[in-house]
Amino acid sequence: MWLIVITTIALSCKPKTIEPEPIPPTPITPTPEIPPTNSIPIENCLTIGSNNSFIIQPDNTLWAAGYNFNGEAGTFVPAVNNQFKIIAGNIKTVVSGGNHSFIIKTDNSLWATGDNDNGQLGDGTTVRKYSFVKITDDVKKVVTGEFIHYLNSTGYEQLDYSLIIKTDNSLWACGNNLYGQFGDGTTTDKLSFTKIADDVQDVSTGVGCSFMIKTDNSLWAAGNNNYGHFGTGSTNHTSFVKITDNVKTVTPGDNGGHLLIIKTDNSLWGIGSNSKGQLGDGTTISQSDFIKITDNVRAAAAGIEYSLIVKTDNTLWATGVYLSGGSWWTPYSVGFTKIEDDVQAVVSESNYDNIGNHNTHWKSHSLIIKTDNTLWAAGSNYYGQLGDGTILDKQSFVKVADNVKEIAAGAYHSLIIKTDNSLWGTGDNHNGQLGDAIINHNFSFFKVFDDVKAMTYNWLNSFILKTDNSLWATGNNGYGQLGDGSTNYKSLFVKVADNVRSISTDGYSSLIIKTDNTLWATGHNDYDQLGDGTTTDKSNFIKIADNVKTLAVGYANTLIIKTDSTCWGTGSNFHGQLGNGTKTDKNSFIKIADKVIAVATNHQSFLIKADNTLWVTGFNSDGESISLTSTDITKFIKIADNVISVATLDNSFIVKTDNSLWAIGSNPDGKLGTGNTPYESSFVKVAENVKAVAPGEYHTIIKKTDNTFWATGYNYFGQLGDGTTINRSGFVKCNVP
Repeated sequence: MWLIVITTIALSCKPKTIEPEPIPPTPITPTPEIPPTNSIPIENCLTIGSNNSFIIQPDNTLWAAGYNFNGEAGTFVPAVNNQFKIIAGNIKTVVSGGNHSFIIKTDNSLWATGDNDNGQLGDGTTVRKYSFVKITDDVKKVVTGEFIHYLNSTGYEQLDYSLIIKTDNSLWACGNNLYGQFGDGTTTDKLSFTKIADDVQDVSTGVGCSFMIKTDNSLWAAGNNNYGHFGTGSTNHTSFVKITDNVKTVTPGDNGGHLLIIKTDNSLWGIGSNSKGQLGDGTTISQSDFIKITDNVRAAAAGIEYSLIVKTDNTLWATGVYLSGGSWWTPYSVGFTKIEDDVQAVVSESNYDNIGNHNTHWKSHSLIIKTDNTLWAAGSNYYGQLGDGTILDKQSFVKVADNVKEIAAGAYHSLIIKTDNSLWGTGDNHNGQLGDAIINHNFSFFKVFDDVKAMTYNWLNSFILKTDNSLWATGNNGYGQLGDGSTNYKSLFVKVADNVRSISTDGYSSLIIKTDNTLWATGHNDYDQLGDGTTTDKSNFIKIADNVKTLAVGYANTLIIKTDSTCWGTGSNFHGQLGNGTKTDKNSFIKIADKVIAVATNHQSFLIKADNTLWVTGFNSDGESISLTSTDITKFIKIADNVISVATLDNSFIVKTDNSLWAIGSNPDGKLGTGNTPYESSFVKVAENVKAVAPGEYHTIIKKTDNTFWATGYNYFGQLGDGTTINRSGFVKCNVP
């Protein structure tokens, strides 16, 4: 039995173009997303992350995402690093500080990058680094500390420091030492790692303070002691002082005010600030000596003025207050209160957030899925995204739905499919994207449909395919792309076709394959992309072709594979993407290749032939899509072997027969997962063990052979589903229930 706890701003489990929000924080012009060909749907994606994230792949390569104003993601460009980039190999451990980062390689060498104003990298300088540089050898653990130092009326400064434990159990420190947190008897900053102590097995940092656990399990502290959480009064200590024995783990609070320890007998003890009950002893009295709180604790997480623990029976307990939405809340009692069962792990974060024109404040919300398939939510609820029937933020988890098996969340709305295949939605609906009649917000999950077996959606409209193979649609219909015989906007799902096997849409044109393998089309047709011999828009699905097995919709062009494995194309050919040797548009389907098993298209087109070779034609400006030349290709050329699937948008991904994932083309917001390079002019290997890839306009999600899900790219609204709104420049693992 287990539970995953998710803390997030917004989640997205399927790739989709960014939706317009009522008050967009930055100008974004969405482009319709092309559903990938031959990819498995990305389902049940929920996860959690933090400000700046790193992952270590099974091959020991390191990937990073998030802020990079100081080079902390290990890339050269000092800006927001919107993409994961492979930046080092043979990685064992990675640690992210305030604006700097460390890695420990498999040979135990320590490498660092990022901000270095206080000498916190330990390389003997205060020079900022934009790529990892080797610092020292024989390191087994590294931790970072950062805190705000207020300068009276002149503002504040962030101060950083770092500590390492070497393989001989010696403790070393560098960086800022304002409070004597190095424990070396001084308050002198260090630009290089300096030895502090021996026989150290673990180390942790608070706000201007450090804690070490020695090999005899004694706990020692040095530095800032303003809250009395050392148990030695409120005097700062520039040398380590012993504060207790038999300690297994130590957890300082986010604001440095309180401290939790788990002893070797799994008992929990606390000390320090307790004004909001964060120690969990049933009072709001601060403690100057360690007091025993409870027994049988295996993990602890300390927030600003709250604490969470997981007991050895996997129950989750909480105490204190949670700061969110600019108000002090007391969702938990003053004393640890059991809030959930079957908890495998708990992660707690407090992030300072400013979205759109809303006030700047601490803000987050949480979702959990229990083993009985119930959905629970807590936290920020401005758009009704918790689905509990209100727009009130929630101070504790509330149950919002039963029998949930799949979730697909946009920026401020969510859709779920229940175990009975019914579709439900909640949240923002100003574009009618939920499919109910209220063009505003919905504050509870409401039932939209029964018997749903598939759904596809983009920023303009949504389609669902029911178990009886009927197709239903809602949303924008300005070009007749819903296929209901009108160009009227729909705020309720309407039935538009029967006997449908699959659908592909770019938001403006829609094509379907029926169960008898006939191809039908509706919507925008300015480039003949419907293939009916005209450039006239259609508002009803009209029959286009017979014996169609697969289709792919691109930017005003369409490719199909017939049942005899021939490939045909129609529509825009401005870049030669039809591959017939010209750049002349076609208003009906023309045959372009034989022995084709898969297709993908937009400004360029890809074919996979029966021998698993990959062929391409079309757009090639600056050589970023196909080859090192900068000339568009008008006939298909072979570019790779051993390919089993391909997906393309403004860039392209292929999965090879060894399940490796490769990427090429433009790299907006890190969706290739190759870092912050603007484009890749040849295929670059970006992941192993991949069996499906689904790219959106600004982000990408993959499914690996072990059925784990990974994501990269733009994440302002949390559409990667990693529990943050931090952009990713490489693939980060999702927790999938």
